[in-house]
Amino acid sequence: VFRSLKAHGQIVNDPTTISYFEIGLYNGFHKVFPTTEISRCALHLYQAVYRRIQNERLTQLYADANTKHIFKGIMALSMLTPADIPRYFDALKHEAMHTRLILPVDRP
Repeated sequence: VFRSLKAHGQIVNDPTTISYFEIGLYNGFHKVFPTTEISRCALHLYQAVYRRIQNERLTQLYADANTKHIFKGIMALSMLTPADIPRYFDALKHEAMHTRLILPVDRP
């Protein structure tokens, strides 16, 4: 599809573009425009995460304020610099363990 649109002049090779959080769309676009930097829209990330929460039947769990805070914190990781992500993720993980959202796993 992208090759056809490019061939007919419907898409130009921009240095940057914005995409949904769909891996197929990303892969297809990147194949036709390999030098284009692809950014993803945060709104669509949040929608995708919430759809996943619904698909996994976690909406009742998500209704809890503490759980919602943790899920929103996970979504907010996308706004951080790569260097800051591990520290904030560890803080979210600690909070999730403290609220018993996740339980520690003993590893051999």
